[in-house]
Amino acid sequence: MPLHRTHQYPLVRLVTGMAALLLLLPPERGVSADGDGDRLPDQAEILEAIAASPFGEPIHLTSVEREREVQGDIYAIVDAPLAELGAALENVETWCETLILHLNVKACVHYEADDGTRMTLYMGRKRYQDAEVAEQMHLDFHRDQPDKDRVIIRLRADRGPQGIREFRMDLQAVALDEHRSLLHLHYSIGYGALARMAMRIYLAFGARDHIGFTVEDHNTDGEPTHVGGIRGLIERNTVRFYFAFKAYLREPDPDRLEARLAHWFDLTERHPEQLREMDRDTYLAQKLREYENQMALQARGGEPAWP
Repeated sequence: MPLHRTHQYPLVRLVTGMAALLLLLPPERGVSADGDGDRLPDQAEILEAIAASPFGEPIHLTSVEREREVQGDIYAIVDAPLAELGAALENVETWCETLILHLNVKACVHYEADDGTRMTLYMGRKRYQDAEVAEQMHLDFHRDQPDKDRVIIRLRADRGPQGIREFRMDLQAVALDEHRSLLHLHYSIGYGALARMAMRIYLAFGARDHIGFTVEDHNTDGEPTHVGGIRGLIERNTVRFYFAFKAYLREPDPDRLEARLAHWFDLTERHPEQLREMDRDTYLAQKLREYENQMALQARGGEPAWP
């Protein structure tokens, strides 16, 4: 579907739009680049990696960069029974209530089409932005039900703004015991020459000092140095997105929106080097405004008001 854009400056539009799109990025399938997105890899291997996680909480993060594709996976132990987790995640409203927590998501709406459930993400800069001047990404929302012991949700878009193509997001969960589940959030996004150029510009000017979480080397003082570039961007946004689900699962009540936003912000503040972008008051104020915009769009039926 064509995209509506009203920015006046093509280069600024290109760079900020590209930065916004890379909030939703993951690997082509599995724990590693060669894994299978239709099933969790060896559970013992995952749990061992989670136990050795440097995050200070039970999550394991991986990322991969290829010539025309970027990928990211996060595995997490969630303190919720599988049935409870599935009831939330299989609901498309949950995804929009979750995605809006991310800085770059200006609105998320959903609607039923003849061929299934659709979502539209309005994505833009980190600061407040009206949905009408944000980029649109149109996604198909699929609920898979392979068996009662597993939950699988898939989001798909064949293309997106500014050279983005073959966008995929998979989320699946299995039970660990009666009270806990193992969650796997998996992303992949392909891009062409235009998107690659935009990314290079953004990383050279807008995010050259930003880092990810993976330690790739050590400096002369023996201190760790973290991955940067596209992999660093993917890792930051993968963790932000997981924190959004964590915040929603803690505060699912619609009347607790502000508490949900505050919890997401507090989670990101555990990693200020990677995730800090603004102060709490600024984040809360702008997200409450953007959420109102989202509700107004949804009240119109969820379908985009422009082509």
